[in-house]
Amino acid sequence: MELYLIAGGVLTLIVIIVITALLVQRPVSIGSLKANGQVDELVEILEDSNTSIQRRWEAADALLELASPDALEGLVSSLNVSPENLQNHLVNLMPLAGEAILPYLQSAFQQDALRPAVIRAMKAVGRPAANALAPYLTSAIPTLRNTALQVLEEMNWPPGANAAGAAYWIAKGQPRKCVDIGAPAVPVLVQALSSDPAHTIEIIETLGQLANPAAIPAMLQAGKDGRVSIAVVRAIARMGQPALPYLFQGLKNHDMDIRTLAASTLDVLQWTPTRDEAGVRYLLAHQAWAQVAQLGKAALGPLSEAAKDPSVQVRRGAIQALGLMGDEAAVEPLIQSLKDSSLEIRQAVVEALSHYPTPRVFKTLIGALIGDLIYPSVMSALISMGKAAIEPLVAALKLPDAKVRGRASEVLAKMGWTPQNEAEVAALAVARRDWSSASQAGETTVDLLIEELKQPQTVLSAAQALAQIGDPRAVIPLLESMTGKHASVQRELAQAVAALGLPALDPLLQGLQDGKYETLPVIQALGLIGDERAAKPLAARLTHEHAWPVREAAAHALGSIGRPAFEPILEILRGPDADAKAAGLALGEIGAPIREDIIKAMRSKEFDAGVMIIALGHIQDPESAEAILSTLYSGRFGTEIRDNAEEALLAIGKPAIQPLINALEKQPADRVYLSGILVRFGSAAVQPVVIAMQRTYNPTFCESLMVILGEIGDPRATNPLLDMIKRTDINRQAVKAAIDAIWRKQHRQQPGQRNPP
Repeated sequence: MELYLIAGGVLTLIVIIVITALLVQRPVSIGSLKANGQVDELVEILEDSNTSIQRRWEAADALLELASPDALEGLVSSLNVSPENLQNHLVNLMPLAGEAILPYLQSAFQQDALRPAVIRAMKAVGRPAANALAPYLTSAIPTLRNTALQVLEEMNWPPGANAAGAAYWIAKGQPRKCVDIGAPAVPVLVQALSSDPAHTIEIIETLGQLANPAAIPAMLQAGKDGRVSIAVVRAIARMGQPALPYLFQGLKNHDMDIRTLAASTLDVLQWTPTRDEAGVRYLLAHQAWAQVAQLGKAALGPLSEAAKDPSVQVRRGAIQALGLMGDEAAVEPLIQSLKDSSLEIRQAVVEALSHYPTPRVFKTLIGALIGDLIYPSVMSALISMGKAAIEPLVAALKLPDAKVRGRASEVLAKMGWTPQNEAEVAALAVARRDWSSASQAGETTVDLLIEELKQPQTVLSAAQALAQIGDPRAVIPLLESMTGKHASVQRELAQAVAALGLPALDPLLQGLQDGKYETLPVIQALGLIGDERAAKPLAARLTHEHAWPVREAAAHALGSIGRPAFEPILEILRGPDADAKAAGLALGEIGAPIREDIIKAMRSKEFDAGVMIIALGHIQDPESAEAILSTLYSGRFGTEIRDNAEEALLAIGKPAIQPLINALEKQPADRVYLSGILVRFGSAAVQPVVIAMQRTYNPTFCESLMVILGEIGDPRATNPLLDMIKRTDINRQAVKAAIDAIWRKQHRQQPGQRNPP
């Protein structure tokens, strides 16, 4: 029983599956798709090659019955379907759709793949389709134009007296037939001017016969082609007086060829130029510049436009005419043309401006002196303007721009001008950069020279001239000019400030305090002035708070101030942050006048002896060396000052050699240290050491000197050493050792190598 139940269930399931499959595979009926307006599905069936012909036929019929825009478009878009019997069916359906199908056929005509079937369909539709095809007679695409013509002829389409008819005759290459059509043919003929080059002259002549002035702009445009320009002129001239307004408009065209053509046509019409805008533009088209200039204000606007024309030739002529007008209203357009990219045009503008000696023109021309390329033309123009140009040029000698001032002076020289007063003499000297004459001119040149401080090329020359004049007004500008300059330039500017003397002191001290100006040149200037009031502010720069270049500059400046700077330096040394090297340099720069004060401070316990030793090292005399050595062996200091002492003695140089030799004799226990210093003097120490060696009766001291000569290695000591062999109290081995050392130094022989016999 259970087995029967299972078998029955399986059989039922199989039946259900089969029925479902049959239902799924069964296609939706065409009627159902039509009833639901499912156009896309119907088009898909129509174009599906796997669907039966009968079903595709039914889909086409359904689309026709729907007759909606989508349905009709779908029908037309399927015109290239296969097989042939189905395509024939579609073609036969088109007349049934009536005129509603025409827009879709008209559009599909443009598609190469559809065109053959569309043509068949149009022929089937008949006369209404011909009217839809006629617009293609004016197509810019030759294939469409020629095909449309062929189809229309095959359909025996009769062209009417309308635009379509005109297009037909033009497409047939018979534009003269349009004369009979009249006004409706004009727009079509105008369009054909640009799309049918093979019949351009016939089209132009036909338009002339039709005498419709509205065609003139297109005819002038076509006339740019030199092959047809004569035909255009004749055709327009046939229109007579009605053509004039259009020709006047053509005279305004931005294209020079069109303007010339319009003017030539007016000549054929024997039009007499008037003294208004039309007459001006007529003369402009003929480039009769001199005649245009005589028309006065009426010519201003057209000439201003012509001065911006694309043609250099036209721009140049317009500018020349503006120059000849004699009306100051022409100045502004001329000045605008100075910005022209063409040098030739800018030169023409300069020449034209020379006819207008007005303040505005002089200002413009003088400003143009800065241009290297245009400068020769500007010079010539200003010279040609004569005496009227002198006053503006003299005023230009005081302008901020150095280049303009210099060139203004050159123009004045060409004109034979000479200064009439001190102010003019001064201005001319600065403009020519004649610094000697500028400084001799005195206070009258100060303001001009101060302006020159702003020019990198002239800052130093102007500063030196100001220094010679000595006017206090130059102090602040000189200080300001230091900003951002190279160190060498700043030094020279500092010298110029210092040359102004005490009037510069307070601004310098204030600048040092608030950091308003460049610090190093300010310090240098204070040192050059050498006033004791600067000593304390400068000494304050000897601390580690300031950079080494500042400390070093302050030290040199304090040295220039001299003895009054001594106490301020000591005051800084009493503080915790003093730079020993900078302070020592400052004291040493003051030099011999404070040697005893330095020695006193060195021997006291209040100050660092090392600082004072550094200071003495900068005073290059034997007394300073002796003071250092006496302090070294006074017993009051340890070895901590020896490095400072050695460097100081070397800094003193040659004057320290004899005191060192004396100390070596008196301090035999310190022979190695003192000998090492003497050796560092090199050849400079040879002669003093040789003399001491020859004079001493102390064999030990003598041998120490021999060792020094050997270490120095100068061959000049060889003969004096050989002479020492004659002395019975001298150890010959010591002599030989010294000579061997010299030989090794000269031959770079290493110790242990055998010497020559």
